[in-house]
Amino acid sequence: MIGRKFRSERNSSRTRVEYVFGKNHEHKCENSEFIGGNVFSTEIEDLINEMDLPTRMRLAATGKDSGLCHTHYMLSVAPGESLSDDAWRFAMNFVMERLGYTKDHKYFGNIHNDTEAQHLHILGNRTSIDTHILLSDSNDYEILMQACRDLELKLGLKVVPLPHDTWGTELEQHEITKMEKDRNEGRTPEMPWRIALLIRVEDAIERTKFEYGSIIDLAKHLKQNGVNVQFTKTADGNIKGISYAFRGKSISGRKLKKARCTFQKLTDPACEGIRYDQSMLQELQKISTEREGKFPEEIKQEKLEKRRSGNRSLPKGIELTIFASLHAPQKDSLLSKVSWAQQQRFFAIHVEADRYRRSLVQSLMKPTKVENGVSIFVFKKTYQEVKNEIDTKNMLALMNAIIDLLKTVFRSIECKISLIEEYVLCRDDVNVYQAREIDRDRKEQQKTNQLHMGINF
Repeated sequence: MIGRKFRSERNSSRTRVEYVFGKNHEHKCENSEFIGGNVFSTEIEDLINEMDLPTRMRLAATGKDSGLCHTHYMLSVAPGESLSDDAWRFAMNFVMERLGYTKDHKYFGNIHNDTEAQHLHILGNRTSIDTHILLSDSNDYEILMQACRDLELKLGLKVVPLPHDTWGTELEQHEITKMEKDRNEGRTPEMPWRIALLIRVEDAIERTKFEYGSIIDLAKHLKQNGVNVQFTKTADGNIKGISYAFRGKSISGRKLKKARCTFQKLTDPACEGIRYDQSMLQELQKISTEREGKFPEEIKQEKLEKRRSGNRSLPKGIELTIFASLHAPQKDSLLSKVSWAQQQRFFAIHVEADRYRRSLVQSLMKPTKVENGVSIFVFKKTYQEVKNEIDTKNMLALMNAIIDLLKTVFRSIECKISLIEEYVLCRDDVNVYQAREIDRDRKEQQKTNQLHMGINF
């Protein structure tokens, strides 16, 4: 069984009610059957008034507008399969109960028998007659998908067939096996990647068609759904194909769903009929090269990183890299290592924090050494500075810049930072850093990445 969700509407239900009874429908509706629901009416005008009643009551009681209260779902069986009116009624009530509809929410169903695949349209109003609150629809895609899987078992139907007139797509055997295993072990089956993508593509296409939009509007709706698009061109610059990128993977429109998702089908008046002409090419190119839409986990991680850095960027003009040659001599004697270290020039910075914050300091940037609860960060003085006996003014400026950088790294932590101008390196010291100013030419070449950190966190 295939489940489909149409775009929700506000204000009056007239257009949607007339649509499911055949007005402006894509196919003939001469053999449709009204099977009732949580309504008392049976005629079109009466159904419109009854479906709009909760919205009028909400406005009178709270002064709030309707919101996207009118919902529209469709259930479809495979070509060759059919259900009785009672079975369809059971399926409708089963799905709507899963979606959270109660005796206080209006809904009804109408069966269409005029296509190869028998299907049921269900219209609902999310507004509660009792509380005037809109029912949440945040997870209705996933709930609808799971309800269809359960109905297949209860009604003895095929598992996700490929009806010609719906957006359904056939699952591969390993996907079916995994979903069944999850369900049998009491876990909520995870929606396969192709299905999750197809749902988002379907939603974007339906929204574009509803708004009589262009291919540019489709690309924007897809991006809002977290899907990025790329277009392939012919030698003369015309678009010949489209691919969809989602959650780190991409797929061509032909492989996703050849009958609906290719560029030719999207723009074909006999299929999806989305407007396109060559004047849109430049704008499409701009949209398609933008970064893929972000997902909640990515946004959460970015916020966390921003909080850890005190909501500020690190100081510009300083670059840190781990000094990998700390123990350059390939000998085992302590004397050779210490002698080599003494030939180098270093300075160190103390970072003191209370015992509750020490581990956080060390997790943000690995110290060279920890001594009595104090984190010590050792930096190698550059060869040029040593050779010129170190320009005191410039060296102090560099050290202060390093202190500013560490203050930014540990900005969200209360700690005390001080400078050790001459530090003698010990054998057990690790994670020694090197600091230098980035030259102007390099800054200009790397405007979008002015600070580089090669620290092993």
